[in-house]
Amino acid sequence: MLKLLSPSEFIVLRFIADGNTNAEISGRLFAPVAVIDDNMQSVFKKLKVRNCFQAALKLALYMEKTK
Repeated sequence: MLKLLSPSEFIVLRFIADGNTNAEISGRLFAPVAVIDDNMQSVFKKLKVRNCFQAALKLALYMEKTK
């Protein structure tokens, strides 16, 4: 399922999983908060999750499987 994510969506997901806020991600990627919000919503939709915790859990499970 993570293979459906664009490179920018995957990067945002990694920041989400690390516990960063939208503002923090925006500052680190030098992108407007609105762009980060759009990426997050796209990630949630593609992963069929409702929140950051669920998205981070999917990433963790994926990373564990690919070890």
